[in-house]
Amino acid sequence: MKKSGFVFPVFVWKPVTCLASLILLFSVANSCFSFQDSPQQAVDDLKAKMAALNSDLTTIEAEINTGVGDLTALQGKYQDVLDELNETIEKLKNSCLTAISADASNQENVQTVMGILLNDADNGRDREVLMACDQLIAAGIHPAYFEYAAKAGRIKIGAREMFDEALIRQREFKSDDLPRVLLKTNKGDITVELYENEAPQAVANFISLVESGFYDDCLFHSVIESFRAQTGGKTRKDASRNTAGYKIHCECYNPDARPHFTDVLSMAVTRSRDTGSSQFIIALERTTDLDGKHTVFGRIIDGHAITDQLVRTAIEINGEETDIPNATPDYIISAEVIRKRDHEYKFRKVGDPEEKEKAPVPPPTEPKTKSFDDGNATDEPEMTSPNETKSEDSKEEESNGDSSEEITSKEDSTKAEEKKTEQDKASEKDADDKTPADEDEKE
Repeated sequence: MKKSGFVFPVFVWKPVTCLASLILLFSVANSCFSFQDSPQQAVDDLKAKMAALNSDLTTIEAEINTGVGDLTALQGKYQDVLDELNETIEKLKNSCLTAISADASNQENVQTVMGILLNDADNGRDREVLMACDQLIAAGIHPAYFEYAAKAGRIKIGAREMFDEALIRQREFKSDDLPRVLLKTNKGDITVELYENEAPQAVANFISLVESGFYDDCLFHSVIESFRAQTGGKTRKDASRNTAGYKIHCECYNPDARPHFTDVLSMAVTRSRDTGSSQFIIALERTTDLDGKHTVFGRIIDGHAITDQLVRTAIEINGEETDIPNATPDYIISAEVIRKRDHEYKFRKVGDPEEKEKAPVPPPTEPKTKSFDDGNATDEPEMTSPNETKSEDSKEEESNGDSSEEITSKEDSTKAEEKKTEQDKASEKDADDKTPADEDEKE
């Protein structure tokens, strides 16, 4: 299949053996591009290993289908080879990503990675998929790869959403101006990037609290495996503090709200709308149940493994959270804004009046006279030298003066014109009476 100048495989992603066959097909079709030096050599070696493992699986399947021999032993052998094949595919993905970082023009490697990512996405491995997409974005691959994957009909809708997210991240990478915050924890540093474009209120609130030192010494007071790590309330010295003393409006109802993928930051709320304040969660897995209920306002871009190390403080049974005895929660040592856009970060608290548009000022009934008493330099008159042309206002005043004077002396002007006419007639008569001799005499 061809789309936007790139060749993509037509493939139904079910058994791992099919995935191995596809990757081998790429290898054969593009053998002329084989490189002998690392990291490409590692890619080629892993593809050769996959060929051998795929052949072993085919042989074992044939033996099982004959019904001859020890079926239990054959099934165990098949599973061992399959596990090794899965490990090899993961290594191949990482080796291809390394090779792409060195040479993003090798379409065979990009296609191999995208094939693996489609399979991972369909299996719900959103963290692995999106982290790999981040590497591809940094390498500068064409967005057509993500566009194709986001429309792939052979994978589930939830899997396609991962590639929609990758397209957004690619645009954000190009702009490279989203705010970032460094969270120093007792387990290590976490760097987060904030979704100011989709959640400006939550981001402004978060930045304000970070800059005020609110999150320093905050506990990860509720960490539940495969769900979330929550912080932003209790501290090591004050276990009774829960909020910042106000609430902000939710932005999870907006059409461009971001989903709850693994490693995103999201506002913690009670069971009702617009109840977020200072507490937030870090999603430890893709959590579709929180979409449309909690505002996602950022994601981890560095330090993903730190969340895996956080002490689990509670378990959830039938929707109820139960504390784990003797669990000592981890904590945020300090939080620091390390980058933000060049503007003031303001947010509206619940209960604050909305900003109303100013009513238009009606036009004045009479012309206003410019005043120069307010000290405004822009309203000061221009200074001109005596030799410069007079201003329009001066000309108008003079013109008005002349007009008035003209009206008052109209009678005198009429008499002067009549007198001039009589003189002209007399001159013409004298000229007619002159003879040629008179002309010669004059000369």
